[in-house]
Order: sequence, then C-alpha cells, then structure tokens
Amino acid sequence: MIIYLLRHGIAADTAADGSYSDEGRPLSEDGHKKLSKALQAYRKLMLPPDRILASPLLRAQQTAELLRESLGSSIEIEATPALHHSVAPTAILEQLQGDLLEDVGSIALVGHEPHLGNLFGLLLSSSSRRSIPLSMGMMVAIEVLEAQAMTGRLVFCLSQKEARKLA
Repeated sequence: MIIYLLRHGIAADTAADGSYSDEGRPLSEDGHKKLSKALQAYRKLMLPPDRILASPLLRAQQTAELLRESLGSSIEIEATPALHHSVAPTAILEQLQGDLLEDVGSIALVGHEPHLGNLFGLLLSSSSRRSIPLSMGMMVAIEVLEAQAMTGRLVFCLSQKEARKLA
C-alpha cells in the first residue's frame, strides 16, 4: 500500500476580530494558489488513491478537496478525527493497518503538523520518537508492504515549492 501524506496549504491567520477560530481557518488565497500549482506535479507522481482521509479542520478539508479536484476524482473525502493535530498518530496507524489488510492500494492523508511529521517518522522507523516535519503543502509517499510491522520505505518527498517548479 502506498500512503501519501499531504500537509495542508498555507492558511489564513487567526482573525484578530475573532471571525474564525483555529479550527475554522481557511486556506489563504496565496495558499490556495501555491497548493493548486504544486498539485499539478504531485498528481503525476501519484497512483490514484482508493481513499482520501482528512483532518476535520477547514484548511485540511479544503486541501483534500483541491487534491481530489487535481486528480479528477469523484472519491468521497472522509473527515477523520484521527488526523486532528491533537491526536496521537497511532490512532490513524491502526486504521491504516486495517486498510493494508483489506488490500487497499493507496490512500491519501491530509493533515497538520506535528501529527503528520510524527506519523511519517513512525512509518519509516517504527519509533514514536522520530518526527520528520512536513512543511506546508509538502507531500511524501511511503510504501508499506507488511501490516504487522507497519513500516515502509520512502517513495518520494517533495516540498510545495519544488513541486511548483516541476509543474
């Protein structure tokens, strides 16, 4: 199974007037533009995901929607609390293990730091103490072959900035 980790794009700052909270922060106009350009490169590197899971926070949902649109997919985006930045990455790891056992070919996860960096480190090293932070709009792909170990090998890692250059 290929697991794609995508950190949300650049989000608007929390409004000083309280018009939206951290949970409701949308992608900024610049974040939307930069991510859309990067997704042109990402889609060339990806196998179409069988599932797209995203944090329930607005900026992650919007990022997942842009991903789906760039892939020309009609797949439903599944909001999952297991990708909220306050939840331990082991929660989503259990779900991924079930997907691997059910022969899911590829899955895209859209979320936040430090959650995705912790999950990335866990998938590569089996250690919850190894975090590999993702910058905004960055995508990584990990191939996991065995559900017992749930560790994999890095397929690619591409920053949003470098992806835009390739698009």
